[in-house]
Amino acid sequence: MIRLGFCLAAVVLFATSLQAAAENSASGALTVNGSSTEIKHAYVDEGPEDLIVVVTDRPMAKDDIPFGLNNLASEDKVRGIVVTISKGTKGLSPGLNALYHPVWQGQLGTIGNGVLTLSKFDKDEISGKISTPEENTFGEYKYFYAISFNLKLGEPKKKEPLSVEIEGTEDAPSKAYAAYYRALMAGDKNGLRKHLPSEVNKQADDETIDTVIELAQTLKPTNLKIIGTEIKGKEALLKAEGLRDGEKSTGSISMKLEDGEWKVFEDDWKVNVE
Repeated sequence: MIRLGFCLAAVVLFATSLQAAAENSASGALTVNGSSTEIKHAYVDEGPEDLIVVVTDRPMAKDDIPFGLNNLASEDKVRGIVVTISKGTKGLSPGLNALYHPVWQGQLGTIGNGVLTLSKFDKDEISGKISTPEENTFGEYKYFYAISFNLKLGEPKKKEPLSVEIEGTEDAPSKAYAAYYRALMAGDKNGLRKHLPSEVNKQADDETIDTVIELAQTLKPTNLKIIGTEIKGKEALLKAEGLRDGEKSTGSISMKLEDGEWKVFEDDWKVNVE
């Protein structure tokens, strides 16, 4: 049996970590006055002539890349480095090149004697390392860093919407689940959000929802039948059977009433692989 589900209460952490592992990554450390910070996340803001590469210790919201780091670093909510790389010369370029750490009340507008070494740079991907050959000094602060990064470039490829066939949707929870499932498989983010709990919608940005949709379109059944509904007050448990490419699957779906509407809290499918 292979399990193909999400607990929607935890979907944000799952999708974000999966997306980072599959596409963008960073590794290394930024050390300031002897205190080292592990760098694990990488992002890119792509312009017509250059790239702004952002590497940080904590996940970043899309809207904060790259210009929101200063305020976040001043509150010690993120630490990291930003460099601008020319598409023409494939080297460091004038622009936003800075270190972010609370000791500088946000931003230090230099990367010192940092050296950029690229191992790959094409239309689809950039990977390399930014590092200082030796410790740098700025006033009373000493710092050095060595950070490797890998980033996908260009617009992410979207899967085509999938049409699905759903049977057994006579009761209200089943109808709500069918609407959720059709939106999920069609890649309709706004439609999908209407059927998710408010707490998930608060935490999940559009990139996270994109990852959830991609997983579903790749793995979940395209033909399904709801075979049982058990309603207890404001909660409902649905049982379903599914089929995709000749493989049978079974689903267990947890629904809850929220503001008078049924929301999908868990969508758990298991597939038999022979």
